[in-house]
Amino acid sequence: LIQAQNGSLRVLESGQEVEYTATLNEFNIEWNGQHAYCTIVFIASDPLGRVLADTQLANIVGNTASATAQTVSVQGSYSAEPVVSVTINNVTGGTGGSISIYNARNNQGITVTADFSSGDMLVIDCLNYTVQINGANVDFTGLFPVFPPGSQQIGYSDTFATRNVDITATYNPRLV
Repeated sequence: LIQAQNGSLRVLESGQEVEYTATLNEFNIEWNGQHAYCTIVFIASDPLGRVLADTQLANIVGNTASATAQTVSVQGSYSAEPVVSVTINNVTGGTGGSISIYNARNNQGITVTADFSSGDMLVIDCLNYTVQINGANVDFTGLFPVFPPGSQQIGYSDTFATRNVDITATYNPRLV
């Protein structure tokens, strides 16, 4: 009864813990003999519930191609806006180089141009709209890629002479 406005409401849906932002609206008790039947009503300020467990969308290890794509399956009933991490294991021609991460079905994506070196990590957070290299915010061009539910493709491309990169993407499935 003391639920904060727009607080966290966690429920089990299909065996997964899902979090909504909600406010308690009603609490009713109906007695039937010695049994009390309770009705609790919440109003969600955001109709999207977020599965709390991280889900891996993509995992490409040791990529040496300048362009690659991986077919992925987006769970939930709303588009995935993943956190994509690119770890540069080895690179030549990284000075003034570019990395692009995109939805290969519609080519919507982000391009980052910088001086890349071995050991750098590029993180693109599509839900929170941030792009960082080694923890520092950087400029980018393009639109953050989103991936509708179902079969999709996440794409990677770069302008390096040679590379060895690991690409991972995680997200929290969302439910309408």
